[in-house]
Order: sequence, then structure tokens, then C-alpha cells
Amino acid sequence: MSAVQPAAAARVVWSPVTDRPAVRALLDEGERGRYAALRAPGDRARFAAGRALAKSVLGRLTGAPARSRGGGPGCGGRGGGPRAGPRARGAGRG
Repeated sequence: MSAVQPAAAARVVWSPVTDRPAVRALLDEGERGRYAALRAPGDRARFAAGRALAKSVLGRLTGAPARSRGGGPGCGGRGGGPRAGPRARGAGRG
């Protein structure tokens, strides 16, 4: 018999889709380029709101500023969204 594992806690966080300057201010250079490349205003708003929400939640959980949660320079523009691990802070880059 295997031991019963306790249930993991889940937290649901939501945000309205908005495209305000304060939301766009959380985007890094690469994200601003992707934002600008999107044609439809709704696509731009969803992209900006999604990235801002992810960065804000990771910032709260890690204690780091939300702006610091992007792929940052050195990610090669591959995207992939905000990062929670050491690479988000620039560790391990050669």
C-alpha cells in the first residue's frame, strides 16, 4: 500500500483584460516588441494583461519586483513568459 499524499493547495488569481500604461510598464523589451507586433487591439490587451498578471503573482510569491520576472536579456528572444527560477534573476548565464 502506498501512503496517501495530502491535497495540494491551489490559488486562483484573475485579472480583467486591460491595456493600460501601468500594465504595459511591466513588459520587458522583448515583450514590448511582441506586443507591438500583434495587430488586433484585443490580442495586445490579452498579451499585456497575461504577462502582467503572471509577473505580479510571481513577484508576490517570491518577494521580487514584478518587473524582474521576465526572460530578460540573454533569453535570445525565445519568449516563454515570466520565470520563477534562478534564471529570472540572471543566475547561471555565461
